[in-house]
Order: sequence, then C-alpha cells, then structure tokens
Amino acid sequence: MYTLIGVDGKKYGPVTKDQIRQWINEGRLNGESKVQEDGPDTWKQLQDIPELQSLLTQFSPPPPPPIPPRPQAGARTSRLAIASVILAALGLPTLGATALFGLIFGVIALVQIGRSRGALRGFGAALTGTVLSTAFLLVLPLFAALLFPALARAKGKAQTIHCMNNLKQVALAGFMYADANKTLPDTTNWCEALTPFFGGSSLLLKCPAGDTEKKCHYAFNAKLANLDPAKVQAPAQTVTFFECEDGGWDIAGGPELLPRLPRHRNAIVIVFADGHAEAVPEARVSQLRWDPGSQ
Repeated sequence: MYTLIGVDGKKYGPVTKDQIRQWINEGRLNGESKVQEDGPDTWKQLQDIPELQSLLTQFSPPPPPPIPPRPQAGARTSRLAIASVILAALGLPTLGATALFGLIFGVIALVQIGRSRGALRGFGAALTGTVLSTAFLLVLPLFAALLFPALARAKGKAQTIHCMNNLKQVALAGFMYADANKTLPDTTNWCEALTPFFGGSSLLLKCPAGDTEKKCHYAFNAKLANLDPAKVQAPAQTVTFFECEDGGWDIAGGPELLPRLPRHRNAIVIVFADGHAEAVPEARVSQLRWDPGSQ
C-alpha cells in the first residue's frame, strides 16, 4: 500500500498499485509525484520506486497537435496561399470550375509553408482555400444534378415560345396574302407564296427544336387552301398552320401530319384562324377543329 501526493497537491492513501496505475492513466499522477511506502517515513518520486516505474512506461500520453511554424520577421506571404483563397471564392460564380485549382494550390502552399521553417506566411489562407475548394468539389455533383434539369426546362420553354412566335408570323403572312389575293394560298406553293410577306427569309418556317437540316417544320391545313379567312366559321378553334412530323417544303394536310413525338414537352404548337397560337397538349390534339365550315 502507498500514500502519495497527487498533481493537485493533495495527500491520498493508502492506495493500491492498481489504483496508482489508474491515476497515472487519468493524469492525476506523474513520474515526479511524491510517494511514501508503508513503513519508513520517507518520500520518493514515483519514478524512483522500481515496482512503480513500469506503470509509467505503460502509459503514453497522446502527442500534442502540430503547431504551424511561426513566421519569421520579414517573412513573405505565399502567393499560392492567396491564389487558393481567390480560386475558392470564385467557386460559386464559376459553378466550381476553379475549385480544383484552389485545392491544388492550397495543398502545395501548406506543404511549402510547413517546410519553410517560418520563411513563408499564409498558413491560414492556404488552409481556408483548401477547405473551401474541397467543399465546392464535394457539393458540385449535387448542385449540377439540381441545376441541369432546370436549365433544360428553361431551354425547352424558350424554344416553345420561339416556335409559337414563328407560327404567329406565318399566320400573319397568310392573312396579308389573303388581303392581297382574296384567299389563302394553294397547298402546292404556300411556302413560296408567304415567304415574301416575312422579308424573304425562310427562318420563320423552322422550329428551334426541329431538325436543322430541314427547310420547314410546319404544315398548312389543306382545308383552308384557296379559302377566304373571313368565311371560317369558328376561327378561334380552327387550325391554320401547325407543327408537322417531318420537316419539308409546302407540306399541307390534316391531323395525320402532326408529330408522333412532340418537340415541346408533350405539346404541339398550333396557330388558329384568328391568329393566336397555342402549345396544345397531346391529350387535346384529338379535339382540334380542322374543317372551317363544320359546326
């Protein structure tokens, strides 16, 4: 049994050897702690008592955390550390494109600063750039998964609006032709007949989502050929021009020409005899009116 004085300066005992081992592990005793064995009234350091020395070797305290080197007077700041922070900060506006370089520069700067023995400063900046760049690289796939579908939807909506505007211009050209000729054009040459009325360019006859190699992506309702638009009984419901399945020149006909696979998110762009255009969902296509004289 032993009596001892702990690191707190208080006297404890009598205690067993097992108790001493536990207190060493807990940091309450060390090699310089005073210990008195039962018997003589003498105090020794714990490390001087042979039967207790082994207890000290069994306990190895964890090494202290590494301390970054203190910069020397006049030490210069690592340019790579500064570049790492800047590239990390640009990660958000560039969608993470600069983050990889920020990470590389930050790691190199940390290594160089550690080896410089204080000749370089900028440890905090390099660490900040490394951490932020790593965070951007980890979040980038999730960000892309959320962003790309939204961009695709926005692009599709823009193409739909563009296509609707094209068909409105085509219908307007048809009405201008009818004002000059008393009737809408014939099915055999309606593209040539209307082209002069929109500046001689055929770009309005192409859907932005269609095959770029085709000259025209629209068709003319054959039942309105050579007809005065004023005689259409339900102009707001009667199809005049519409998207067709295969792009081609002077295509005319009826619902058999509609695209089997709509180009605009399950909708087909139609312009009606009153001049307004719609992106008609597939579910409503069968309800379209094609005969200008039927009730």
